[in-house]
Amino acid sequence: MNKFERPLRNRKLNVLINRLDIHFPAYQAIWEEFQRREAGYRGEKSVNYYLKGLSSGNHFIFHGLRLGINDVFFQIDKLIVTSRCIFAIEVKNRAGELHFDKSFNQLIVKNNDKVERRKNPVLQVQWQSEQLKYWLEKHHFPNVPIEFLFVNANDKAILSADPGYEIVFRRSCNSDCMLQKVNQFSRIYKEESLSPKDIRKLSRQLLNRHTPLDQNLLEEFHIPFNKIKTGAMCPNCGTIPMSYKHKIWTCANCGFKSSNAYLTILEDYFLLIKKSINNAEFKKFANLLSYQVAYRFLASADLASEGKCRGRTYHPK
Repeated sequence: MNKFERPLRNRKLNVLINRLDIHFPAYQAIWEEFQRREAGYRGEKSVNYYLKGLSSGNHFIFHGLRLGINDVFFQIDKLIVTSRCIFAIEVKNRAGELHFDKSFNQLIVKNNDKVERRKNPVLQVQWQSEQLKYWLEKHHFPNVPIEFLFVNANDKAILSADPGYEIVFRRSCNSDCMLQKVNQFSRIYKEESLSPKDIRKLSRQLLNRHTPLDQNLLEEFHIPFNKIKTGAMCPNCGTIPMSYKHKIWTCANCGFKSSNAYLTILEDYFLLIKKSINNAEFKKFANLLSYQVAYRFLASADLASEGKCRGRTYHPK
């Protein structure tokens, strides 16, 4: 099992939005992607409430696993491992009316007088479950039954489908019916496919093979470094930069003061720029005037370091 956390890309997008001028050409696209991904994150988080209803001793839950087969990656929002079968669950947080069109295997979303075509999440999770089957076989876990399910987390949404679209009726539900669906599929299997030892081994493999999506957003959106706002961001009002004087960071906009704003500067740098930093790079990104002050902050942060003197670099442990 792994801890449910805010996805890495969400965190990166959040930092980028805070540090990018709103007039930059790609800003609106970045903002819209961030809003979509945050809605998805909130949906997955709300589904965790219902997952607590599963017996912890018999159900092993993994969040947001991203696994690869021959350089082809697939991600499963919720993976539930039991001794009898495995569940792959795709979570969406769609609002409005969601109608599954059988003729074209698509999802039609109507919300606030706006009609959009979306990928069919039932077919998405079906494909993910097929990839998981190949992955399990490759890692010596053959013949483990896999069930798949689409769960919509928005409790105000209305789901419907064309008559006869059986895979949708059978494999989709709102979050409050998820446990009922899981238990319904569980009752199909009478024999155990995974021993306790197998489950422990599989859990280690899943966690060791998990590869979070980690892209450089500046390269992806063609953003020059000089377009990124440097300095400390005020945690109270979001103003960048705060000024540093006499060991205190002060916001000129709201007057908020901080003694450890450098920690957020480092976190933002590692998320947005690269995973290592030297004294000169930190001095520049933190808007500091002194190399000695920059060194003092780096030395006091809980970071690993390599090299000596001017060649020393720091990175997260």
